[in-house]
Amino acid sequence: MIRLRSALPAALLTGALFLTACGSSSDEPAASSTSGGAGTAAAAGLSVVASTNVWASVARAVGGDAVTVTSVLDDPSADPHSFEASPKVKLAMSQAAVVIVNGGGYDDWAVSTADSLDPVPTMIDATEASGLDTSVEGFNEHVFYDLDAVGTVADAIAARLGEADPAQAATFTANAATFTGELATLEDEVAALGAQHPGTEVVVTEPVPGYLIQTLGFTDVTPPSFSEAVEAESEVSVKDLADTEALITSKTATLLFNNTQTGGPVTDQLVAAAESAGVGVVGVTETLPAGVDDYLTWMRDNLAEVATALGGSA
Repeated sequence: MIRLRSALPAALLTGALFLTACGSSSDEPAASSTSGGAGTAAAAGLSVVASTNVWASVARAVGGDAVTVTSVLDDPSADPHSFEASPKVKLAMSQAAVVIVNGGGYDDWAVSTADSLDPVPTMIDATEASGLDTSVEGFNEHVFYDLDAVGTVADAIAARLGEADPAQAATFTANAATFTGELATLEDEVAALGAQHPGTEVVVTEPVPGYLIQTLGFTDVTPPSFSEAVEAESEVSVKDLADTEALITSKTATLLFNNTQTGGPVTDQLVAAAESAGVGVVGVTETLPAGVDDYLTWMRDNLAEVATALGGSA
């Protein structure tokens, strides 16, 4: 569901927020204030702040020229899980008509920052708005890899923006419909690629692309304790590493999905094993990569990389 808080008057961000780029520390990756395209400062419109550039991209697709969108995290080298908001981020959120967070424990820093403000801004929790069942054991909070869920969130964004600016409500609804239509086309393309490779088994370094793997119809055979340990940045057991690597060297798994935003000796070892065994490696990210400024392009690039790794084209 949409988390509707005490809404502030629509306020404009007076320019881009310039924050310090870094990895997983308390320093801030660069944020951008855009409308209609990355790097273009908007002169007017509802102010929207998103925790990452993924949800900022979705908000921009829905809001168009009627919104000013700021993404807090858009550095491809940053770890969205390890972050502390600066006073500039708090100011941006306090001025926003809408704050969009991923939720599901993914970006608790964004939720807690918004909740600490007085008054608390109107917030959309994408995980809650997605319609996914969060009560399932081992729920995957990377909901931005679920195309249906992203479409549902886009509709929620359109509804909330329409409440904030009724004069533009029809435009927001139409923009969301266009976006979700493109998502549906992309989902068909994903399913078609998966159908060309039935029975495909894959290994993941982290559960980041889990929903994409499901849409492809592939089976994730990674020992759960392995990917959970990597995601939690805890020690991977010798047995889990050996079992996971064996899935690759034996070619039981056809693909290795590797989160390129985090890594270390363990994941490097798996990538090396895959390359040595001739198993395809698909790099995935949790925010839009450098040079990519919209969600659909990002997902199409992911699909193309899967196709290439399988020895074909999307």
